[in-house]
Amino acid sequence: MARFEFRKHLLGAINTVTLPFVIANSVTVTKGGAVYIDGDGYAIPCTAGSLVAGIVMAITDKNGIDLGNTSETLDGTYTAQSGSTNGSYLSADDNETVLKITVHVAVDPYAMYKNDADGSLSQGDVLQFGNLLSAYQLDATDFDSPTGGQFQCMALDPDSESDDSMGLFRIAESQLFPYAQQ
Repeated sequence: MARFEFRKHLLGAINTVTLPFVIANSVTVTKGGAVYIDGDGYAIPCTAGSLVAGIVMAITDKNGIDLGNTSETLDGTYTAQSGSTNGSYLSADDNETVLKITVHVAVDPYAMYKNDADGSLSQGDVLQFGNLLSAYQLDATDFDSPTGGQFQCMALDPDSESDDSMGLFRIAESQLFPYAQQ
């Protein structure tokens, strides 16, 4: 299942810092997906090459209640996380002003996430930089740059599953620090 899952922290923290952002109108955000905060201050899914604000840890109503437990009537479409399906929300065309469905985003560039890349990774990819294929999956063929990319590969097969597409990654091109490779 492709998504970013928090696993550990380079500085030893046991969890990561999150910030809430209202989701932009008419976009689909995914729990475990990377997001960017647009020029109006709303969360949108990341694409290859965009800065990364962080990883969606939760999707809530304006009161902070998880969408799976809210009593709010939703204008958008919520799909609960189950099995191989990531939880997601397709926001209504007036989400920014009416329901204000929110994502809670892990913004810490020192957090490391497990991700199932779209192909095989090799030992030569460790500490190299690469980019997203989609908001929730990395492009395995792109981890060949020693100098820049949205994410940095920190380790291979973090759960010892003998799966060469699994890796541990951190945000390298953070929207919080846009002028320096982190």
